[in-house]
This record gives sequence, C-alpha cells and structure tokens, in this order.
Amino acid sequence: MELHDGILQTLTGASLQIAVARRLIRVDPEAAENVLAALGETVRAEQQEMRLYVDEVKGQSPLWPDADHDLGARITAMLDRVRAIWGVATSLQADVDSDLSAEMGRRVLRIIQEAAVNSARHGRAKAVRVKVGRDGPDITIDVSDDGRGFSFLGDYDANELREKRLGPVSLKHRVEDAGGWLSIHSTREGASLCIRLPAPPDATA
Repeated sequence: MELHDGILQTLTGASLQIAVARRLIRVDPEAAENVLAALGETVRAEQQEMRLYVDEVKGQSPLWPDADHDLGARITAMLDRVRAIWGVATSLQADVDSDLSAEMGRRVLRIIQEAAVNSARHGRAKAVRVKVGRDGPDITIDVSDDGRGFSFLGDYDANELREKRLGPVSLKHRVEDAGGWLSIHSTREGASLCIRLPAPPDATA
C-alpha cells in the first residue's frame, strides 16, 4: 500500500505508450514526439511521488520527526514536502489530540498525503487546504482544492462511490482499511473530500 498500486499501473501504461511511439516514429514523427513528451511528464510525476516514499524509507524525510512531535507537526512536515515537490500551496488547520497511537497517526498522515498528492497531480490544483479535527471519538479529515475536480461532478457518499466505482481507488482503500467513510464533492472549480475515521478504544493509548 505504501508504494501505491498506481505506480505499477503507470509503468504498464508507459510500456504501452513506448510501443505506440515506436510504431509512429517512421510514419508520423511529430505524433511520436507528442506521445513521448506526454510519457515524459507521466514519468516525472511518478518520480516525484516515489521520492516521498523513498526518502522516508532511507530516513531522509521529515515525515516522522522524533517522538516528542505531535500529529499536527508531522502533518505540517509532510505537507511542506508535498509543497516542495509538487509546487502546490498547502494550508493546515489541526485540532486533534497529540497522543493518538502511532498507528492511528500514521493512517491519518498517509490519507492526507494521498489526498494532497492526488489534488496536485490529477486535479492540477494550485492550492490544497487540510482540516483535521474530532467529532466525538471520531477523527475528521477535510481536504479541499482549487483544481479541476474529478471526472464526475456532484456529491457522492461512501456507498455511492463504492456502488458506482468512482473516486480515487487507493485512497478509498486506505479509508476503508481504517474502518472509515469517504464522501466527495466535485466541481470544475475544485473538489472537497470529507473523511471520518472511527478512533479505536486504544487510539490515545
């Protein structure tokens, strides 16, 4: 999950695009050049996303500061990294307990990271706004952007997204694995994601 299934899908698509370019290069060099240019942008985007994960594995990423840093500080560090790599403005409003378990904190962090990268990469957003809080025992996450929205428009709750097979697959899996719910509001002026995660009994242990 950390390496993101989408990377494998992109590599498969890249292989197919290379085959297309090879067929075109003799009969229509300009078309072949356009295919390769688009492929180059795709590869560059995947390199940027992979760098977020590789740096963390190598211990060079600020995603997980020392144990004294709270969840808000960790999210801030991650969003700073997303901003530096993707060139998207980010803002955070966090009002959540700093003593959440490491596992719950990691789930929250990864969900926000995936949503923010999706906004920058697929939504072509210039700004991403994140709000994290509590509603009773549950953790709430709101991520909104000023991008081009999803391919579908309107309001969709978790059941509709599942039944119609809409929305970002990997993000939906992360939310579902945490026992949570995702709803999406999509327009041509941006998208808003509302996520609710039930905190386990030992979430603050």
